[in-house]
Amino acid sequence: MGAVCVSFIWFFGIGYGARLLIPLFKQKRMWVILDSIVGVVMFYIAYRLIFYVIYGS
Repeated sequence: MGAVCVSFIWFFGIGYGARLLIPLFKQKRMWVILDSIVGVVMFYIAYRLIFYVIYGS
């Protein structure tokens, strides 16, 4: 039951938050910032996976 409630809150929050962020994401600079953050997170995940494979933990 808890997972259902949290799922509802999560998806409602995404939908409502997206509406609030529309003015920000009309600017090209915000897309560059978002893409940069996603890229940094992806490189961090790749680094941790490589570190785990080489050193084991």
